[in-house]
Amino acid sequence: AAECPPAVAAALRHAAAVRAVEAHLLNRELARVLDAAQSAGIDVLVIKGAAIAHTHYPQPHLRPRGDSDVMVRTADRDRLAAVLRSCGYTPSGAVDGSLVTHQAQWTRALGRDLEHTLDVHWEAFNPRAFAGVSTATELIDRSVPVPALAASGRAPHPVHALLLACVHRVAHHAGDGDLLWLYDIRLLAESLWDAEGAEFVVLATGRRVAAVC
Repeated sequence: AAECPPAVAAALRHAAAVRAVEAHLLNRELARVLDAAQSAGIDVLVIKGAAIAHTHYPQPHLRPRGDSDVMVRTADRDRLAAVLRSCGYTPSGAVDGSLVTHQAQWTRALGRDLEHTLDVHWEAFNPRAFAGVSTATELIDRSVPVPALAASGRAPHPVHALLLACVHRVAHHAGDGDLLWLYDIRLLAESLWDAEGAEFVVLATGRRVAAVC
């Protein structure tokens, strides 16, 4: 850092400050949605980047993301949709259908060209080859609290979070060399106790995604 040219250091400081402010606004908005869903009696699980940012990174803004991913049980999809509409969200025009996708996208403008995009999943992955690797009920029942995000915030147990991260990189980003996915996997893997690592191996093998992992 001491050898970094002043102009470059200033640009990096500015970029970091912008990222920190944006992350704060997105996380505050996500917390508002989670609390509204809890008040409606809906279990909502925060997954992927939004969860890992709060459970495995020193500061949430150090894990960049373009949206927030959450998961609900299939039976709660319509109820959560009503909550999102009451919170000012509108659905995207994406194709739906049980054989096409297992998620829906909602957006809300936050002002100053900042928008919060919420991806609501009821299955973990869209490709049929990975259907049933992890169910919403299984993930919600084993979830852990994330008080740093919201009083009602919950994320997958690290064993399940690692499985999701490994499979997601192949199922949704095959061939993508983005180091972000690999760094998430590294942080999740290093956080496991020995017994949890052994559980992960059994889980990946039993779900027939050992080669992917």
